[in-house]
Amino acid sequence: MSAFRWLDPPRVVGHRGNPAEATENTLESFRLALEAGVRAVELDVRMTRDGELVVHHDAELGRVVPGAGLVEELRRSDIPEVVPGLAEVLTRLPSDVLVDAEIKADAANAEEVPARLAALVDACDARERVLATSFAPELADAYAALAQRPGGMILPFPPDEEMLAEWPRLPFVMMASDAAIPEALALVRKRGGVPCVWTVNDAREAEALLAAGAASIITDRPRSLAARLR
Repeated sequence: MSAFRWLDPPRVVGHRGNPAEATENTLESFRLALEAGVRAVELDVRMTRDGELVVHHDAELGRVVPGAGLVEELRRSDIPEVVPGLAEVLTRLPSDVLVDAEIKADAANAEEVPARLAALVDACDARERVLATSFAPELADAYAALAQRPGGMILPFPPDEEMLAEWPRLPFVMMASDAAIPEALALVRKRGGVPCVWTVNDAREAEALLAAGAASIITDRPRSLAARLR
């Protein structure tokens, strides 16, 4: 078995690719993130009515891409091509690029996504480079159990001992920047976890968080942060 490559965490992760320079969660955004010098990207995963996993943040179309309606209620053919399928992203990205796949928890079909994701990741031979995360720990945990790889919980608040103990398969803790206080970073490290922080766009803030114990910084501005933190 080859090693799970997120265990050597990237310092900078492109949040939805490189949204400072291209439409978020598109192939162009991911291309520009890599051009900017990062080797890891974060993206959002939803499932369409006909069971396709697509890369889109919002529950509905319309904010960043044309269209209307809930992604979960639309067929893949009803969704603009600028919204890529996850299989296409994993296939098009170089094999050394790590992917943080956030399972969106607000969809009615969210419970079906972990199994679909595990099957797709295996079909793309990407198990060692995909990290599944979610605001709903049970979704990331379900994927982790199927894939037999660590997952991650996304938190808008500092974690506590009880929460970290409850989800042993989720050592990656993705904290909002205002939740990433030194005590929280130290607690995750103490329990053998990997603290990551989102969304950080200021280089000096990123440097301070890394110095305080953060393993990875997730940013909308990968070009400026990758150059500063190289």
